[in-house]
Amino acid sequence: MSNIFKQLLQDAKELPTLSSKYDSPKLQHNLSQLDKETSLITAKINTASKDKNTLGHYFLAQGGANTHENSQFLEKVDTRFTFQPTQMIKKTNVEAHLNQVQETYIKDTIEESNRKTRETVSNALIEKRNMYWRTKRNIILDEWDLEESNKTFGKMGAKNDTTAAKAFKNQKQQFAVAVANINTERILKSPVPVVKIFANISQSTTCTHSQKASMNVSWDVISHLTGEKTGRSDGVYLCSNPDQNKVDSMKLRLIKSARSYLEHQFRSVVNETLKENAAAANVGGTLSQKHRLYAFMKLQYKERGSAWSRAFEVYDDMPIWLFTYLLVRCGSYDLALEFVEEKTQNFSGAPEFQKAFKEFCTDPDFNISEQSRNQVDRQYQAMKYSQRSPDPFKLLLYKIIGRCELQYKSEDTIHILEDALWLQLMLIRETPEAVQSNRAEYRLEEFQEMINQANSADYDKNGANAWTYFNMLLLSLQPEKAIDYLYQFEQWRVQAVHIAIAFVYYGLVRVTYQPGNIYSIVSNTDSTPSLNLIGMITQYIQIALDDSRDALQYLFLLTLYPDQALHSTIYDMVVEQIMRSPDFKDLLGNKVACRPGVVDKYKPLLDFHASSTSSYEDRIVIPVAEAFQSRGRYKDAVYVYETLGKYEQVFGVLNQEIYRAVNRYNTSDQKDACIPAMQDIVDFCTSTQTNYQQSPVPTYDSNNLTTFYILLKFIKATMEQHSGKAQNAVELIMQADLLPRDTEFNTVQRYTQQLRLQQDYVQNLLPYMILIALNNDKSQSSAIASFLTFVTLQMSSNVRKQINEKLMQFNF
Repeated sequence: MSNIFKQLLQDAKELPTLSSKYDSPKLQHNLSQLDKETSLITAKINTASKDKNTLGHYFLAQGGANTHENSQFLEKVDTRFTFQPTQMIKKTNVEAHLNQVQETYIKDTIEESNRKTRETVSNALIEKRNMYWRTKRNIILDEWDLEESNKTFGKMGAKNDTTAAKAFKNQKQQFAVAVANINTERILKSPVPVVKIFANISQSTTCTHSQKASMNVSWDVISHLTGEKTGRSDGVYLCSNPDQNKVDSMKLRLIKSARSYLEHQFRSVVNETLKENAAAANVGGTLSQKHRLYAFMKLQYKERGSAWSRAFEVYDDMPIWLFTYLLVRCGSYDLALEFVEEKTQNFSGAPEFQKAFKEFCTDPDFNISEQSRNQVDRQYQAMKYSQRSPDPFKLLLYKIIGRCELQYKSEDTIHILEDALWLQLMLIRETPEAVQSNRAEYRLEEFQEMINQANSADYDKNGANAWTYFNMLLLSLQPEKAIDYLYQFEQWRVQAVHIAIAFVYYGLVRVTYQPGNIYSIVSNTDSTPSLNLIGMITQYIQIALDDSRDALQYLFLLTLYPDQALHSTIYDMVVEQIMRSPDFKDLLGNKVACRPGVVDKYKPLLDFHASSTSSYEDRIVIPVAEAFQSRGRYKDAVYVYETLGKYEQVFGVLNQEIYRAVNRYNTSDQKDACIPAMQDIVDFCTSTQTNYQQSPVPTYDSNNLTTFYILLKFIKATMEQHSGKAQNAVELIMQADLLPRDTEFNTVQRYTQQLRLQQDYVQNLLPYMILIALNNDKSQSSAIASFLTFVTLQMSSNVRKQINEKLMQFNF
């Protein structure tokens, strides 16, 4: 041990030299200090340690490491495996390794592809299910809304009045007849005065006198807007995606038509006033419009025995500005210009007016030159803001001619609603020149927005006459919103529907091609309203019509718009209506018997022509049969397919019905109750089979026909078994030739192969037939047992158990 200490001492002396070499701090320990530290370190070390290298222990302990604990851990390590040397493989099969890697990649790829396929199919099914339920939900909610909110569709005021109810029913019938006549004329491509016809029928509406008068005004407005009286119609919405230039042209014509109606209405007011005050007016039988208008002016603006208002400029008892305005208000622009030229000396104080007024009256769009407009505008400003009050009608004429101060839409002299509407239409400019002008112009959209912001209750204080605000919407050229407003009143819904039809007939309203709600209008992506004609017609025929033929006539009207997307919806609605009709056979006719149906006449309206017979069958007739089949009306489905001579589909329907009947019998607890229905099916199948054999359609052996013969034997065998005629049941089953009669291998294999070619209906019912055969014919057990060892049949556990028990019973 002393040698070790000496060695340590020698090493310690060398440390200062090393420290100075590496700029490390020097150790200043003497021998006694080293001895004490060594003793302390030694006391911490387990002397029983197997490790002989104590120098290492001392060094590690001085650094804070527990060498004893570390050595115990290292002793437990089995170095045979931890440091096992690798062995070189002298021979390697690279090709086999690559094949193995390729197989792994292929397997992983297939599994991933299958996983993605399953995920895609699952997501598609889930999405289809969700979409189906969303569609069903919308249909259910729409039908619920129809049922709840329209139980008195159009019957307000008539539901408790027998006379009114009869009049309402008669009016609906008259409308239906008129719609049928319209469709007939459409086939012949002949024009129909739709507005006139509907207006005449509306006269039978049960309402108050004021309501009827306002309603008649509305029909008169519609007649002017549609141009029915003049024979002009620019129905650009009768075609898909109309050109914007044509839309603008139609807008200009409608503005003129609305203004023309208001002028016509004012002339009617003049005549009615003169008629009511014939003695005071004293116009006699004169036809001079100026003379009659002068008499009207005196009645309205001059009290008897008094002079004209001091605000008027009067020359020779003639307020020239008032009379000029009244001539313009009547739409007599030529007479107004003639009057101004006759009274040139009276208008000498307004030289700019005479020139501008001539331009105004002779221009078809009532435009004047820019120079004249500037002069009129300056004079208007001078008159309006001068201390001297001008003639109010002079100021009004200047505003109309020069379209001055368009931020103010009216003047103090305007107090009547129709006059205010006429003034707005006179100020509006939608011409291409006005659109391109740098001047601020009054546009139709501003006028419409002003009408929309008005409170409809202000024009119908008692809530009894919706026609006034309806007319305001019409005259602001918003037929979609006008119809929607009127449609909100139950009493007027029948009128609203037929007003909508009139506008659609002339192509003056937009129609949505994707109706998704029960509201009468929907908003497009550009915020323009579109009429939900499909929704309105659907609601009307569901609530107000009882005859399917009448309902179909209204559906035919929907084809006024040529869009194919809309036609697809119409076809579905026609199919649904035919299916609901009790006389659907008359509607469809019989192709095989060469008997046309009601719908055949209207094929051109549905875009089915002589060259597209198959299309009519595919879009209308066959869907009707499929709808019958899906709703369990198999006899009606068979009839429809028979009219087309499609016996392949006929036997397909019967096969499904036979399968359902036999399966229902075998799973029912009350089997006696199933027999009458099964007998009815057998009788119907027999008569259909006879029709098939006697039909001019060539007979053929099809898969459905083969299955039909087998299933017919199955259902008869089931009924024989139920009635206790077991032997007859077994004979019918064996006649189907699906079960072998012996155990010879080739025979069993042949029947096995034949069964695989049969439809699912046969394969799924065969276990029940096997059970009948085993219950009544022991001799067939061995052949059936051999047959069952080679085939896999879908059957319930109960049936499988019974078959196994019978086979075990016979074999043992």
